[in-house]
Amino acid sequence: MLLDLTFAHGFSVEIPDEWPGSSSNMTFVPPVNGGGKNGVLVHVRPDAAQDSLACFAFGEVGADFSAVIASPQPSRLFVLSYGAGYDFSTTNASDWEEIACIPVQDAKVVAEHNMVLFNDDMTIAAYGRGGLMWKSTRLCWDELQIARVEGNTLVGSGFDPTNSMKPRGEFTIDLRTGHVLESDFDYAYKQHLF
Repeated sequence: MLLDLTFAHGFSVEIPDEWPGSSSNMTFVPPVNGGGKNGVLVHVRPDAAQDSLACFAFGEVGADFSAVIASPQPSRLFVLSYGAGYDFSTTNASDWEEIACIPVQDAKVVAEHNMVLFNDDMTIAAYGRGGLMWKSTRLCWDELQIARVEGNTLVGSGFDPTNSMKPRGEFTIDLRTGHVLESDFDYAYKQHLF
């Protein structure tokens, strides 16, 4: 499991190897009928609040990526649990929301822009100091990958089954806005021309 605490944060994190003897003090994210589902277990110790032990439910669709990533917001944490993604408050365990990509296939910390990028198979969502900054339009048909960041530009690629000459195409987007700058996928590029 990826653990990335690049951004300044007011907490420590532990990934327990096993479940506690009792789940009575555990927070389930999301809660289900007074309990929850199996998931990634995270013990959060905030500097100025009570500890919380939380279980983040596994995603419902096939993805094998799990991670715990410090948010650009110092009291928040991103937890990725086999495709499901959660933006979690370390000081109030009931304050959480799902990340705007389903299933989360990958994450990239872009420290120089104070953001974390998440992608599913077709879109990218950027989170910064104020939460969700933008979510892209559909960028490809499938298998989206973030290749690199160059200044204010993100370069990525994806699969296009309709193009036999170049089935793996590239795109660039403005990292500040999520708008497509160039794309081998005509529909993605044309969405921003009007």
